[in-house]
Amino acid sequence: MLEQLSDRVYRWVEVHGAARGEPYPWNSYAVHIPECEALALIDPLAMAEGEALALQRLCRPSHIVLTCEYHLREGEQYRKRWGSTLLANDVERERYSTTPDGWFSDGDTLLETIRCVLVPGGFYPETALLVQGGPTVLIIGDILSGARCDAGISDGELGIAFPEYVPDLSSIRRSLERLSGLEFDVLCFGHGEPVRRQPRKKLMELCESDEVWARLEELKEERGPKEAE
Repeated sequence: MLEQLSDRVYRWVEVHGAARGEPYPWNSYAVHIPECEALALIDPLAMAEGEALALQRLCRPSHIVLTCEYHLREGEQYRKRWGSTLLANDVERERYSTTPDGWFSDGDTLLETIRCVLVPGGFYPETALLVQGGPTVLIIGDILSGARCDAGISDGELGIAFPEYVPDLSSIRRSLERLSGLEFDVLCFGHGEPVRRQPRKKLMELCESDEVWARLEELKEERGPKEAE
């Protein structure tokens, strides 16, 4: 079922962790841009046929935009189905086993609406997407999560779920500080629930809390550094 988050942004989900009694959502998004006669799928998971038809009624999915190579997901399937243009960040060019139709860079604006902001220092290169509209929505792929019980992130909150996969926590802290300087009303993630209430303030508080970052360093040391596959 599609959930509308703004005048432009829709979400569909897969539920993971239910077998462990810790269900939380994996998320994909669609951005409808009627003035460009476009609809962009963001990090597309498999969707039910009813969801696909609901999107088609808005507009044929014309583009697929990825926050990172790891979130290609069902992008190839939907590129074939709808003839969509697949776009990815040029800094990840060497990571792809497929060939995107085009590349974007930090600071680019796609379809007059989606601003691309590079987030270096995480599990791998990642791009946050700032979608202008009413309200304005910031979509982050993996480096932050919304509420998810398997990672101890409470409802309405955000956090770094697995610091052991972050090569340099001080570097990602600087990247998140840059994101906190953007203007947005809703904060969305590849995993976990969106933050709708004071998301920018919560992101700023995360960035400013030495206690939080010290605890993340402790967790990383306890668990041992790991590399994302």
